[in-house]
Amino acid sequence: MRFTNYSKYTGHLADALNLQSLLDQLSDFLLQRLRGRALPAPYWASGDEEGDFA
Repeated sequence: MRFTNYSKYTGHLADALNLQSLLDQLSDFLLQRLRGRALPAPYWASGDEEGDFA
């Protein structure tokens, strides 16, 4: 039978993360993926409802 030892979370690994760098890389990735593509219209702008003011 296997035993699992648990310890108290210290958070030292979370301190090593640079959140600003992570967000910068994520935004660069998303901007590259969306470059040149037309974004779909939001669900509320479909024009299928009565009283459409657009």
